[in-house]
Amino acid sequence: MFPLAVYKAMLADSDSINQIFFDNIEAYTFNSSLDTLTGDFLGKGNIHHNPLFKPFFDKVSEHATKYMATLGVNTDIFDLFVNKCWLSIIDTPQYNMSYHTHTVADISFVYYLQIPENSDLISFANRHKQNELFPNLLDSDRPLEQTMLTEINSFNCSTYNIMPQSGMLLMFPGKQSHGTIKNAAGDFNGTRIAVVGDMSLFFKPGFENTDYGRLPFNYMRKI
Repeated sequence: MFPLAVYKAMLADSDSINQIFFDNIEAYTFNSSLDTLTGDFLGKGNIHHNPLFKPFFDKVSEHATKYMATLGVNTDIFDLFVNKCWLSIIDTPQYNMSYHTHTVADISFVYYLQIPENSDLISFANRHKQNELFPNLLDSDRPLEQTMLTEINSFNCSTYNIMPQSGMLLMFPGKQSHGTIKNAAGDFNGTRIAVVGDMSLFFKPGFENTDYGRLPFNYMRKI
């Protein structure tokens, strides 16, 4: 009951999409540091406005529709907009992305462009712990022998981790806390590059009679 759904897909034409990015992403790259691992804070969050990347965003739209349909959402009544899109670049094993949320987004996505061996994992935090019977019972971040648990499973885990692969696309609620953690297999050697983006849902014209969600753009007026 009440599971978190993280949508995962391997893009069948990832080689051609990756090549489009590698040929055209110079304007969106940057030198990563402990404090700078994403391009959106450097004014480089506008990848979605570059027409060269249309084949990629066509795939994002296709899979976002599948993701919403999996959740039982009526996709016919919504328009989907990309708010911003940027690169995440990590080239030093000691750097990692702390847990955070994307509160400007309904849906966040990450597409893995370049993943070295032993790359960091993406980690989703279980902040609400709906199965916890009393505080700290399900603290599964510690070694098992230091907990009150006999095993770590999907019902009691504090985090859920996914090993990224080049060509993998993930989607999840923007409000979901996530970050990166070190690979237990050891340090990676190279540069980990991901394309990250945020999306918002707006009702299509004709669905103005609601008191939740976002009304159609053409129903609003700037003042």
